Amino acid sequence: MGVLDSHYFLQRCTAYKSKGERSMNQVKDAEDMGEQSMALMGEIASRIAHEVRNPLTTVRGYLQLLACEEGKGYEELFSNLLIPELDRANQIISNFLLLSKPLSLNKESVLLNRLLTKFVRMAARQFIEEEIRITCHFAAELDELSIVVDPLQIMQVMWALFNNSLEARDKAELLLTVQTSLIHGKAYIVFRDNGKGMNKTTLGRIFDPLFTTKQSSFGLGLSVAHKIIRLHEGEMDVRSCEKYGTIVSLMIPGMPLASRA
Repeated sequence: MGVLDSHYFLQRCTAYKSKGERSMNQVKDAEDMGEQSMALMGEIASRIAHEVRNPLTTVRGYLQLLACEEGKGYEELFSNLLIPELDRANQIISNFLLLSKPLSLNKESVLLNRLLTKFVRMAARQFIEEEIRITCHFAAELDELSIVVDPLQIMQVMWALFNNSLEARDKAELLLTVQTSLIHGKAYIVFRDNGKGMNKTTLGRIFDPLFTTKQSSFGLGLSVAHKIIRLHEGEMDVRSCEKYGTIVSLMIPGMPLASRA
């Protein structure tokens, strides 16, 4: 999409920085409530994790064994339905733990463009039968300059954005754009889709744990992504326009270390 089209899109968007339009007192009250919620979620998550994960692992193992012994008819049922549902339940528990517990980052020097290229290829392979077109615009400077991030956590953020775009899809072809830039020593990632977009009310709550507009979601993906970016001392800005799509901008202040030899 050209510069003029992007400018028109942004004009039509409901530009909103999460909590940015609230007063300072409202922000502080919201953050205090958020901390209390996180503490409660942490206690609950810790208790249920051990009680639920062990039987999930046991059941998953038996299903894999039965799938091999009972033939192709049952193998398709187990592999395509039952086991994926168990994995989904386990992922929900993992997200609760990640959101509510202190997270330590394993930072290392990475080439951001290479990391995002890997993500795009994985996403394209996973949904090869879907009508999804991903366009990349990577800053040449980030081909040779390394930044300090936790690559696994950044990948998790990208998957959260990707999954949200899939769920917001309302057109035959899902168009995604991934863009990077380097401005004043800070790396920027822009992720854009042509989904159904969000109204201002929804935008104001997208980072709230457990908030969701979807029946099959627990509303943890963006909350976890936001936490990861904040732990990198970065910023996550979301702009959206109903019927036009959503733009997510990530700022990561991982200063470039050195040019690759």
